[in-house]
Amino acid sequence: MITYKSSDILKRASQLADLENSSFISWNEQINLLNEAYRKLYQIVINNSDKYYLKTLKVEELVKVDEKMNQCFYYLPSDFYQLSAVTVGADKSRLMRKSPSESVASKRYEIINNQICFYGGSDANETEIEYFPIPQTLTTHAPDRKLETVEDLILDCNNNGFLCVNEDGGVYVRNVAKGIETEPVEIGVDLEEIEFGLLGRKYAVVQTTDSVIYVDLIKKTFADISEGLFKLAKKDNEIYFFKNTEENIFNVYKESEFSEGTFRRKIADGLKITVPEGYDMTNKDVWTFSDGFFFVYVPYKETGDDLRIWECTSEEITPSFEISDPTKNTVLNGDLYTINYDLCCNGSKFISDADFYSLIGFNKADPNTGYGVTVLNDDNELVVKSVYTDTELSFPSNFYFNYMAYMLAVAYKTKQNADSSGLIALADAEEMAFYDTLNRDVSNTVRITNVYDGGSW
Repeated sequence: MITYKSSDILKRASQLADLENSSFISWNEQINLLNEAYRKLYQIVINNSDKYYLKTLKVEELVKVDEKMNQCFYYLPSDFYQLSAVTVGADKSRLMRKSPSESVASKRYEIINNQICFYGGSDANETEIEYFPIPQTLTTHAPDRKLETVEDLILDCNNNGFLCVNEDGGVYVRNVAKGIETEPVEIGVDLEEIEFGLLGRKYAVVQTTDSVIYVDLIKKTFADISEGLFKLAKKDNEIYFFKNTEENIFNVYKESEFSEGTFRRKIADGLKITVPEGYDMTNKDVWTFSDGFFFVYVPYKETGDDLRIWECTSEEITPSFEISDPTKNTVLNGDLYTINYDLCCNGSKFISDADFYSLIGFNKADPNTGYGVTVLNDDNELVVKSVYTDTELSFPSNFYFNYMAYMLAVAYKTKQNADSSGLIALADAEEMAFYDTLNRDVSNTVRITNVYDGGSW
């Protein structure tokens, strides 16, 4: 296998289209054109009967929907894209698609919406489907952007806003894009006492060594809400609060339901979470959650260094992955972003710890720009980085890479209203060379014609 990254394909396409070091095409448009090129490649591979992407699944592994005389319906796999074949028995003989003129007693199959129906009493234990899965979505890093310097302590960020505290204990938000800031709210704490802070949509929370201070950034008021408060959370740039009702049972509130120092309507009532023996839930930190489950930071009592995200549903809890800073995790668009030395999305690294000095916070996950997460670099500069990974692709030959680069370069030339005929000729030649390397089934075209034109094989 030959390994490439999305950025390699984009770089080669830029060279072919004479667009190196150009900002003519935005990050979002590059990603869209990259995936269009990938889907063209994917379809060519399918049309030429290349089996590189092919998957095989026993029908008995599918979910049965309905069964009646001579008909049995199953849901297609969730990643189903196009069918290659249905085989029966140890010799893998082909089962053909049912034509409109054939009886339901004939041993045939048919795809109806997102289901596959087998006719004529086909045995699921001996039947397999060969199919091509949905092509993956390719991404790459957006380029880093340096921000203006902020002299005060920065605790967190939310979109373009940064939660800051000045030397007098004044809490304010700095909009680095517009170069403006809110009037400070003096909360009366020393900087040395501050452990972490969270910036929500209209409010902020500052955790100190002995209090949790809720700051109304619009009304310029604050209150200590530490009594009865167990944990904090952040999801889609909004702050959530977990309050104990009894041991391991919580009510959950979000920031918009907090007013004048009082929590109002609950969004979750009587949530019960248990942890395995030997683990401790009492440390101050931040939890987070997505639809249907919670991610909980729970250290091991004896050492305190087993910093781990646990996935909780109802009373069940299972270990998910480790983190290094429990105050820096959030859910954005259904994905869990954490730091375990490296920056991770759903447990998978997307930025290495070698590429930043410390994490400020996760701003957003914007599919239009590719941003962002804000970090401090080794020169103590604020830098916004992309939250999207540089997709790694493994190809069986150079054709896959070359063809995608040509198709992408053609798209670049088209956008410039420039002549792309030379690139199209190179892409066609690459495709023909690929075609000549395949072990082709000489009956493939005939078989497809017979099946889909209503004939029987």
